[in-house]
Amino acid sequence: LHLTVRRTIVQDAAAFFKPFRQARAAKGAGAHGAARAGQTMRMIRLCDAAVEAGNFGSAYRRVLALFFPRTEPPRRTVLSGVTLQLTRGSALGVLGDAEALLRLAAGEADCAAGTAERRGRIVRASAGMLLPFLSGRGNARLFARLHGLSRREARDMAREAQAVYEETAALLPPPATKREARAWRFCAPASGYAPDRQAALAVAVALAQEPDALLLHACLARLSPAAVAAVAARIRARLAGGMCLLAAEPQEILALLCPRAIWIEQGEVRGIGPLQRVAAARRAACARRPLCVCTGAMRAARPRP
Repeated sequence: LHLTVRRTIVQDAAAFFKPFRQARAAKGAGAHGAARAGQTMRMIRLCDAAVEAGNFGSAYRRVLALFFPRTEPPRRTVLSGVTLQLTRGSALGVLGDAEALLRLAAGEADCAAGTAERRGRIVRASAGMLLPFLSGRGNARLFARLHGLSRREARDMAREAQAVYEETAALLPPPATKREARAWRFCAPASGYAPDRQAALAVAVALAQEPDALLLHACLARLSPAAVAAVAARIRARLAGGMCLLAAEPQEILALLCPRAIWIEQGEVRGIGPLQRVAAARRAACARRPLCVCTGAMRAARPRP
């Protein structure tokens, strides 16, 4: 994974609805063209919701936007001056504003200036990537199919994801009622999962895909310490096998996985190096930052009657 970014411009969710509107406009090209356009809309919508539902709101609001399009928002620069290269077996933590960098590494955003070279299978694990109306097995099969695997390979990947999920869920707080136990099963819809179970499912689905590069975004922070230790051991084994890691997690979790870190603040790189040194520099900068800045003349308080 090699990124050289001078300026990254990211639009809001309305920019992702262009292919849907174009496909809907193509429906007037005959019955066969209408069927193909409808099929294209469904496929693009599934892919889009799978990777972007957690970033721009729920999938239901995205579907409504297909029928009630809005004007596109103005462009804004969210990342600039970043040069990053990840090789096999390397692990890098991200402190600060990590959303734009992870989206760029996953291929969900494009560079307005600069280059981004991605090789192999890159998988981003976040609780927002799950489709709430699908079960854990359905999400696993969907992501397998989106990566080009056959149906048999998708079934095998779903079994592996189930094994990882059940192993991680056994280290989480047990359900209090039988209703929760039924709602948290692997075959139940993801919308009924607790936040820690959703994070465990997202990590299980991502690891089951055997990625060449794994992107973690606020997943392990929702798990219990025992579950974090188990997942970290599994990820370290994958790193020894050649997988690279880019993680945006709390510092105590990054200490288990990443020897080096990068600090991004307001779209610019403020520091890169060993994790402890970068974290100390970030804490010192936050300590010097004023808590409140007041400008202008303050009105005198009126006496109470």
